[in-house]
Formats: sequence, C-alpha cells, structure tokens
Amino acid sequence: MITYITDLDRCKPVHLLSTEPGRGQWRTLTYAADALSGTMLMAGPETVAPDVVCPLGVNGWHEVHFGLYSSYLHAVQFLARLSADETFSMMEIPRLQPEREADGRLTTPAYRSG
Repeated sequence: MITYITDLDRCKPVHLLSTEPGRGQWRTLTYAADALSGTMLMAGPETVAPDVVCPLGVNGWHEVHFGLYSSYLHAVQFLARLSADETFSMMEIPRLQPEREADGRLTTPAYRSG
C-alpha cells in the first residue's frame, strides 16, 4: 500500500500552521495536481519554522511519499524522519531551469519503504 501525505494541515502542533506567512510558523496552501489534492506546508529558510509532526495512521509494511513543489526561484530541501528514526533524511529537488521550465513542478519522491 502506498500512502501519500496530502493534507499536511493535520500536522501538530497546530499553532505552528497558518494560512498567512510568518516567522516561526509554516504557511498552509491548498493545491490540486493530477489525481492528488490537499494542503501543503511552505516555509523559507528565513522563516525558521520549527519541526512539526504528521501522523501517518498506518501499520505494517508501507511506502511514504511527500509531494515537493519546486520552481525556478529556489531549490527545495526537506528533512523527514519516522518517529523510530534517530536522525533525519534529507530530500532535495534542484532549482528548475527557467529557459526550459517556466512553471513550477510537483515531485513525489519515495521517502521510505518498510
């Protein structure tokens, strides 16, 4: 079974989530892309957004994918870990080339299987 984490507005603590950008919090944005839709989280490095926890609600063997949006303005770096992991794993999506890719791109790399 594959689990797509599409509604990140269920992450906790909820006081760190807002529809408006702000320092020390995550901005929530709704999106729709092909067969997936939901709420994404967005924060730039200057935001200094703290860690949030998103319950997966799965047991047994599963795959976890995160939708990562990239544009020609910035590369995306994302840290994730499961509660049993000691360290974070980093995923990175390079900055798009504006002469070839004018619009942003939603990528869903596999994070973990197990």
